[in-house]
Amino acid sequence: MEFQSLEKTGPLYITRFIASFAVLLFHFLPKGEYSTNSIITKFGEAVNYFFFISGFVMIISNQNYLLGERKIDSSYRYTFWIKRLARIYPLYILSLLICIAFNYFIEEFDKSIYYRVWPEILGVQRWLYAGSINFPGWTISCEYFFYMLFPLLFSKLIYKSNKYIITFGTLFWLISLVTTYQLGIILSKNMIGTSLIIKKLILSLYNHPIFKLSIFVTGMICGKYYLFTVKKIPARMSNILCIVSLIMIIGTIWIIPKENRLLEGGVLTPVYFVFVINLCNLSMRPRKLLNNKIFILLGEISYGLYILQLPVLLFFEYYLNNKIKVDTIGQFINYFILLFFFSTIIYYIFEIPVKKILLKKVQNSNFQ
Repeated sequence: MEFQSLEKTGPLYITRFIASFAVLLFHFLPKGEYSTNSIITKFGEAVNYFFFISGFVMIISNQNYLLGERKIDSSYRYTFWIKRLARIYPLYILSLLICIAFNYFIEEFDKSIYYRVWPEILGVQRWLYAGSINFPGWTISCEYFFYMLFPLLFSKLIYKSNKYIITFGTLFWLISLVTTYQLGIILSKNMIGTSLIIKKLILSLYNHPIFKLSIFVTGMICGKYYLFTVKKIPARMSNILCIVSLIMIIGTIWIIPKENRLLEGGVLTPVYFVFVINLCNLSMRPRKLLNNKIFILLGEISYGLYILQLPVLLFFEYYLNNKIKVDTIGQFINYFILLFFFSTIIYYIFEIPVKKILLKKVQNSNFQ
């Protein structure tokens, strides 16, 4: 993600790192180290936050068009897509290839890889089935869909009235929330006698990109609201609202049972709206603290921390953990340290150079 007006939006960086770490805990913290009722069992919710701030950031980084300072021309879509792919695809494909290479040349961990390779290379796997070879990759499949639609959604955001946008966004979010909730109820049942095809269909529809799109769209609406309205909110008030909304996020995740599907449906989306708006409007002192260079770097490497978690785990367990799964806190800490340093190195020697090479194709574009 690329941020303009870093002084204001910089506080989002550290939240990206925290969200990535939450997903890591959700996936790999040894199950014996926490109870079945622990809040950690619901840390997968962090991916919905990723979708939300992705929509928010897309608006902030295109604010010149939204504010009428630039006009969308015929090359807009092409330039936008190239920039987005240059940001997320190289590391996504590298992570996928590492997993595939490990599976075929070191030790098999997934027998289905041979027929899932091409959908995953193309980034369309979440349209066909649940999960991914490199399982965090299903969210990247969603992001591809969001980015594909963004130019169209962005034009609607520019030219449609606020009343239309708010009404559409609210209805879309409610439909997605209810649909995901109902699909979750069906999945929680035994479904004895249900055909395999129907089971796979329901599983593929649950958390489908279409039903995650509403979270991204609400993030876009949040971005527009931020650009046009945030100046009316006193910074001290934002300090309070930011803390209150953060407490509401943590409290909701804590209270809602893991069997309840409201979290997956995006029930926290309105709270994210309040949190992100006010996080980016903090008063000078807390904003300066959160704009620390270390926090910004942590935010930059958070994508690597997220998408490389499985490839690094495979090699860690095979070569450094006696070919056994991580099952103690100490082993998890060692794994996290390795993942952290590997993600940092990859950011500098792979992500940045490859991105620069790909962006040479659009360096003369008007797109910012």
